[in-house]
Amino acid sequence: YSNLPKENSILNYDNSGKGFADGVDLIFKGVLPLNITGWISYGFINTKRDWMDYDGLTSSSFDITHNVSLVLKYNIAELWQIGINAKYATGRPYTPVESSFYRSDLNIFEPIYSATNSARYPDYQRVDLRITHFNQISPSISLVAYMEGLNIFNFENIFGYTYSQDYKERKVISSYFGRRMLVFGFMLGF
Repeated sequence: YSNLPKENSILNYDNSGKGFADGVDLIFKGVLPLNITGWISYGFINTKRDWMDYDGLTSSSFDITHNVSLVLKYNIAELWQIGINAKYATGRPYTPVESSFYRSDLNIFEPIYSATNSARYPDYQRVDLRITHFNQISPSISLVAYMEGLNIFNFENIFGYTYSQDYKERKVISSYFGRRMLVFGFMLGF
């Protein structure tokens, strides 16, 4: 990357920012013994950016260095299928708050940050389990119904952090859909 916006003084920007991204994606797909189908994928990325108010070349906010997915499906009967989907990813970078100072003129606390993106959220882990029923209603209409357990091991996947007014206490922000839950759905095809 080149010509990224870069803050060079208060409210003054130019195009001196720079960065790069490199990586690789691999996928292996096939049929295993017992007629189990599926795939495993692996992604590696290395990204650095120096833009906006970054302190220099540092990991970008979307730098999820390692990403692994495993999907397996098995037909348990003619119209029934079970499947498992497992995912692991390294945590995203973020800029942590080190401390704060009190602004008496504004009656607020302002955070003092560490170096840009110098910490990472905990790694992301999730395992989903699904059972699917296929039904041919007519020659031109099909119905697929499923029941799926999301995040069946109830891994706590952190979306971000929020801080108390004085920045001394940090609380986890979790995604609503990141918790363990049971979902039902269907697809109607014409």
